[in-house]
Amino acid sequence: MMSGGLVLMTAPAATAGGGGQDKVGVCHRTNSDTNPYVYLEVPAAEANGHLTGTAKDHNGQGRWKTAGTFRGVPHQAGDEKHDYLADSASDCNDSEVPPSDESVTPSYPSATVPTCDTDGHLVVPAQKDGVIVTADGADGAGPGTYHFTYAPDDGFFFPEGTDTSQTVTVLAKTGHCPVETTPVTPLTPTVNPPSCTAAGTLVAPTQPAGVVTSGGGANGAGPGTYAFSFAPDGTHTFPQGVANPTVVSVTVLPQLTGGNCETVVNPTLVAPNAPSTTPPTCAAAGSVVAPAAKTGVAVVRTELSDGSVRFDSTPANGFAFTGAQTVSATVTALARLTGVQCAEVKGTDASTDEPPVTVKTPVVEGTPATRTPVVKGTKAAAAAPTVAGVSASAPVPSAVEAGLAGQQTDARVLVGEALLGGGLLLLVGATWSGLGTRRRGVGQA
Repeated sequence: MMSGGLVLMTAPAATAGGGGQDKVGVCHRTNSDTNPYVYLEVPAAEANGHLTGTAKDHNGQGRWKTAGTFRGVPHQAGDEKHDYLADSASDCNDSEVPPSDESVTPSYPSATVPTCDTDGHLVVPAQKDGVIVTADGADGAGPGTYHFTYAPDDGFFFPEGTDTSQTVTVLAKTGHCPVETTPVTPLTPTVNPPSCTAAGTLVAPTQPAGVVTSGGGANGAGPGTYAFSFAPDGTHTFPQGVANPTVVSVTVLPQLTGGNCETVVNPTLVAPNAPSTTPPTCAAAGSVVAPAAKTGVAVVRTELSDGSVRFDSTPANGFAFTGAQTVSATVTALARLTGVQCAEVKGTDASTDEPPVTVKTPVVEGTPATRTPVVKGTKAAAAAPTVAGVSASAPVPSAVEAGLAGQQTDARVLVGEALLGGGLLLLVGATWSGLGTRRRGVGQA
């Protein structure tokens, strides 16, 4: 029955719901005057909230928009509209008002699928006209569980079997995202070698982006052993064949000492001088001339049994020869020139085939051949007369005496000179012969 605009109904028998919880039927008010109530089954513990308007999905009681009657009870516009208990959906219909002839179906919410780095969210669609939604979650809400109930508005009805409640769970992000990586290769540290004036140093290159370094030492570090470990960061990978992590150990050596630091001086290259000889002359034999003195060259002279001389040249300290470091040279001086080479008339030089020239002293009759004929008016010991300025007893001048020393003389010239000398001697002999004849004729007279 209805009292003061409130429909009063006796409480229906409770029915066992899912999970053993008792439920009761309720005619739940709507905002529509043509379809003012929908049938719901709610837990018995929540039924009182519907009746008093204190349930979680109530905001006080609804109100009628227009004046009229419902199930035979009149109401005015603005009167409160209260929920009431019911046995079935038919108890929520106004027997005096025919049901609406327009069917409508609610649109249900959903949730987006989360990704590795993005939460899912609630998707609440817009409803068609005639659908009333009661929900505890707004469109775009994050992870959580959300409940929705649906009812037709005035002039509408849901087809039989329409689901009037929905529960949607929105999931959080998974947190396991596959990462696209970039290849990167670590740079290997090296060392500068030590010297006699400084210790070695560590060369630790700056690693490219994406390489994480642990251990090791700072660039320029001194003697010691340094172990480096290299690994790629989360967005990089090492190429195939490069260990992950890559471990490198390098040792920096101390300054060199002792024999390792002996000063090495590059020798100065020098070439030894060669010995020589002076040519022989008709007055003197040739001679051996030692190599000219030269800085960086030491020379040892050795007289050999065959008359030759050997010179051994070696480089002095700080010097070196280009090839062999001992250079030997043997030279022999030539004997003095003789024979035709020196225009000697008497005798024949072994080096020529010319016959010997014999100069005879002319014999004057009555005078021993071994005596020089005496010319009238002269002493027996007087010098023999000269012809053309040449003494009869004078020897044939040699090439040196003739002023030809040191000049190269053709053998034929020397022979000609010898023949000329012989002719002069013959002329001297003939002169001596004429003098003897005249002298002898004078004695006879």
